Amino acid sequence: MMKSLRCVLGLAVLIWLTACASPEAAPQSSLSAFARRLPGMESQLPRITASAEAAARRVAEKPQTNLIYPASMDMVGFASEFLGRAGGLAATITRVSAQQPAGDGDIVVLGIRNWRLDEPWLMPMLLDYRGRGCTVIVFGPRSQMPRDLPCDAIIDNGASAGELGDGPTNLAANVALGWMWTCEYAAALSRLGKAPGILWSVAMNDSREHNQPLQTPEGRHKLEPTDQAVAAGVLGKAYLQRVRRLVRELGDTQVQSVLNHAAEMIADHLRQGHAAYLSGLGHLTSYELAMEDGKTPWKPVAISSLLPAISNMDRRDFLVWIGYVGLAGLPVETMSHLQQQGVDMVLSEAPMPSRRNMPDDLLSRVNVTGLRTLPQSSPVLATIPQQWLPPDAEIAVPWSPGRMAPISGLNAVLLFRMLDDEVARRLPPR
Repeated sequence: MMKSLRCVLGLAVLIWLTACASPEAAPQSSLSAFARRLPGMESQLPRITASAEAAARRVAEKPQTNLIYPASMDMVGFASEFLGRAGGLAATITRVSAQQPAGDGDIVVLGIRNWRLDEPWLMPMLLDYRGRGCTVIVFGPRSQMPRDLPCDAIIDNGASAGELGDGPTNLAANVALGWMWTCEYAAALSRLGKAPGILWSVAMNDSREHNQPLQTPEGRHKLEPTDQAVAAGVLGKAYLQRVRRLVRELGDTQVQSVLNHAAEMIADHLRQGHAAYLSGLGHLTSYELAMEDGKTPWKPVAISSLLPAISNMDRRDFLVWIGYVGLAGLPVETMSHLQQQGVDMVLSEAPMPSRRNMPDDLLSRVNVTGLRTLPQSSPVLATIPQQWLPPDAEIAVPWSPGRMAPISGLNAVLLFRMLDDEVARRLPPR
């Protein structure tokens, strides 16, 4: 019965997406694949809450407990999304030290992109963590999970047998579930009278004042007292609702229209023998753009190498930039360099905060003057909108800084995969 209900719900999401998409094309396969995981995510909420409560009890009893997200092999993208992240926990680290990756009682959280590729090196690592007395929480496909996996909890990302190798969708589902877990962990601490340190976006005026005390070895472990307890399941469910809204927004006619327009221009350049370069900014985004597992023959460029790469681009080449808000992180000279080289650009960014899209009390806290916008003359031929705003924290909480759990990383990687689908659809099979 439950399996049938999940199928019906998944079908309803896909029908809704098809209705909202532009007449030019049905929703991209990457968006549809992610949408199919949503009913299963909700079914994992009790398991998420239980494992988060166990972690919170351990941290409340021993505040110096480390919350470790290993950045090894295919887990780098998942880990990057939760390390030093706006709206995320200040306590997260990737290892205790080079000599000691984890200690007795630490909590290890990791996401599996592909069991077949990850199992050979994953099993020894998990056995080592368990041997050190760590609590291990794994996000990944329960289907075809290795037998006797040495972990304390497995959060199923809902991959069917035919989707186990779908690394991009597995990663996106793991990230969404990971933020649900983070929300439930914070709520569980609040029921123990503790509030964790939550980092604040650098796009906010008060970010330095808020973040600095939390980014010291002692400060990241600090738990503030609170009498504002949040019930189990409330925050995790709220984040899942935000993910559902994101899927609807990505299927919106306006987004689909710009996406198809950009894809047609890029595909046209590629058909004429020009190159399509790819770069971007973001914890999760930078890793995912460098994976080189897309359907389109992209040429990924690290942001640190962007300006030198532009000087070697040919006229009529194309650059796709998957950014943050405004032109954050993009070298100031980028636009003029692109124009000098005759290189066209597609940009994806969150909209600039204004009174049209943000309440005054929150807008007053945004460092608007620090956000760069496009110059009057630029090589940008299309801007694909992202669906979030500063402070890049979606869920209201009753402790400082008042919000947590971003969606920008998930938004950016889904948009990239959707663009990849659309460009590849217009090219001969590789």
